[in-house]
Amino acid sequence: MPSTLIVYATTDGQTRKISERIQQTLRASGLETTLVDVGTASALDPAGFDGVIAGASVRYGKHDPAMARFLDGNRDAINRVPNAFFSVNLIARKPEKRNLEGNKYLRKFLERLS
Repeated sequence: MPSTLIVYATTDGQTRKISERIQQTLRASGLETTLVDVGTASALDPAGFDGVIAGASVRYGKHDPAMARFLDGNRDAINRVPNAFFSVNLIARKPEKRNLEGNKYLRKFLERLS
């Protein structure tokens, strides 16, 4: 059975709640999931999963640096499997800011990882 790692970085708990909802949805579809806070994610090897989903919130205009370190440190393993990243931030409440082109925080974060 395919397994998915869901790793999140949260400040006020919203990203954790979204991650838990993603986990529930995937499990209902028959996928095994492992949900972990980025602070303890270093104990896991993303290479042991069939997919990786990462999510982080924006605080004071920046995503959590621990998430950037996790993604940078596991780039090769994550790039070998289907993967996704989601960003939780207040500017995304505006329709024009809900995509990559309109969301400068997400763009800057992803460019930094490139």
